[in-house]
Amino acid sequence: MRQMAEILWQKKGQPSPNTAEADADAVLRPLMEFLDQYFHAGGSGLKSSVVETSLELSSLRYALSLYSQSTDALIKTFITTQHAQVHCGMGIRITDSEKARPNRVIAVNDMKWRTSGMFRPFVEVTMVGPFLADKKRKFATKSKNNSFTAHFNEAFQFLLGKESPDCYELQLTVKDYCFGRADRLVGTAVLQLRDLAGRRTGVFWCPLGPRVHTDETGTTVVRLLSQRPADDMAKEFVKLKSDTRPAEEGR
Repeated sequence: MRQMAEILWQKKGQPSPNTAEADADAVLRPLMEFLDQYFHAGGSGLKSSVVETSLELSSLRYALSLYSQSTDALIKTFITTQHAQVHCGMGIRITDSEKARPNRVIAVNDMKWRTSGMFRPFVEVTMVGPFLADKKRKFATKSKNNSFTAHFNEAFQFLLGKESPDCYELQLTVKDYCFGRADRLVGTAVLQLRDLAGRRTGVFWCPLGPRVHTDETGTTVVRLLSQRPADDMAKEFVKLKSDTRPAEEGR
C-alpha cells in the first residue's frame, strides 16, 4: 500500500483531505487490475482461479471498496461487522424500556482504579450510528466522590437516524473526572441495539474493558475515518473507538 501511495503522489502530487478517497479510487483500482494480470501472466503464471480466490487480494479489494464510502456508510459498516468490541472486565448496569432506547444508567460495580487523589467516576453515554449529525449523541451522569461501586440511576434518551436499529449502538464510557485536565478512561462498554430486538423492557449488565477491540474490517474503517480531519463525525468516532485506559491509571 505504501508503494501504491508513492505512485499516487508521483502522478498527482500530495493528496488533499478532500480528494484522497477519489484519487485512491482512480489510481488503485487500475493497479488492482494490473496485479491480477501480472500474476496471471496471460496463462503462464498463476491460474485465474488462484488469483480470484487469493485472500490477500480479496482483502485489498475490500479495503479499497471502503475508500469511496461516506462517513455514515463507514460507521454503519463498523457497527454491523463488529459484534465483540469489549472483552471481560467490570460491570455496568443499564435498563431498557419499550418506548425509548436504553434509558437509565443504574450503577457501575467494582471499579479498579489506583490514584493518589480523589476518584470521581462518571458515565458518558454516546449513541453511535449513521445519520446522527443533527441529533443529540451524548449524555453524561453526575460524578461520584471516591466511589468504586457507584450508583447513578440517571435517565437519558436518544433519537435514532433513518437506518434500522441494527445499525446503532450505545458506547458507555466510565471516566475519572478532574477539573483542569482531561478526564481519564476507566473502562468502556458497548451495547448494540440489535441485542435488544424483541425485548419490551430489561436490565443489562455490560462488561467494561480497557479499550475497544476490532477485527481487520473495524481497524480499516477507523484508519480511513482518521484521514478525514475536517469531518466532525469522523473525528468523534475515531476518538471514541481509539481511547484506551492509561497504564498509569489515575496516578
